[in-house]
Amino acid sequence: MELLLCELAGRKGTADDFRAAIAPTPATFCRRPFLAGAAPAYADFIVFAGLPWTRNVSDFPLMERRDRVYGWFDRMLGRFNGLARQSPGYLW
Repeated sequence: MELLLCELAGRKGTADDFRAAIAPTPATFCRRPFLAGAAPAYADFIVFAGLPWTRNVSDFPLMERRDRVYGWFDRMLGRFNGLARQSPGYLW
């Protein structure tokens, strides 16, 4: 049990570190739905490219639904008729 608690604490710390690293990003989504503006462009796809695997391999959420970044991530998953959302993954 102690080992499990340590592991969970470590995971929480990792998620907190991730959220701290992207802290400036949510402010962007106050003004526009995508990093590039009204529609996604290169910057959105480059940032998004590294994130889908997180929901494919872990049920531990790096983002919370209330996060503005989660809203952007969800919009990106929905691009191209939801192609990225169709891959097996956990629903955070």
